[in-house]
Amino acid sequence: MDTIQEIARTAEEVKELARQTTSATDDIRGRIESTQGSASETIDSIMQVSEVIASVEQGSQTIASAVEEQRATVQAIAQTIGNVATVVEQTSLGAAETKSSGEHLDQVAKQLSNTLNQFKTGV
Repeated sequence: MDTIQEIARTAEEVKELARQTTSATDDIRGRIESTQGSASETIDSIMQVSEVIASVEQGSQTIASAVEEQRATVQAIAQTIGNVATVVEQTSLGAAETKSSGEHLDQVAKQLSNTLNQFKTGV
């Protein structure tokens, strides 16, 4: 009977090992499912971060475009101011020449008036 008892004990040990294997397999299955869930959440988070990065990149491009437009506008304004300064300088020179000519004409008119008065008194 020893052999039957040993076979029964071995069968019992095999059953216990089978239960432990099933339990370990269930535990491993649960861990794998948990890891897959975490991986899925991580992928979703990465996708959301990618969308935010794309949005920020688009905003950066818009800002860069606006800055370029402002730079071009500032250059145009600076050129216009330079042109206005040149025109103002030319106008100032023209006014000075006009004043000088007016003063000269005033002197010529006074001389002509004096000469005319001398001519009248002399005649």
